[in-house]
Amino acid sequence: MKRLKRRAVCCAVSILALALAGCDVTWVNVMVPDFQSKEVQGVWIWLASGTTGTFAHDMQVPVSAQVVSSTTSGTGEFKNILDSSGKQQLMILMAQPDPANPDGIIVKIGLVAPIASGYVKVSTYNAAGESPLSNAETTL
Repeated sequence: MKRLKRRAVCCAVSILALALAGCDVTWVNVMVPDFQSKEVQGVWIWLASGTTGTFAHDMQVPVSAQVVSSTTSGTGEFKNILDSSGKQQLMILMAQPDPANPDGIIVKIGLVAPIASGYVKVSTYNAAGESPLSNAETTL
């Protein structure tokens, strides 16, 4: 229990430090309704091209059942991932079970600036492949 509290405090202090340092955090919220039954391994963030408007893979965000169980208390995990241009991006990953759906989860992905701005969509992936691109989109 002490370890969990310590992680929560460290995460909160780190997020506060990023905010005070002038870093913007852009949040992408994703509901994965079939996380358990489809054995989802993660989320792809797709970014729209500014010239053509077509969407392409930008960042692959692994989400495991271990992440869900370790972040349900409101703490997050910091991860470094590569974007499509090969640049390392710092992100905060928080995941929790969906209270309305025992098979689903809610994933909150915090992308720490600087990141490319534009329209984004998401898809999920597992060992069998990738889901279709989401109908909903948001802006970064």
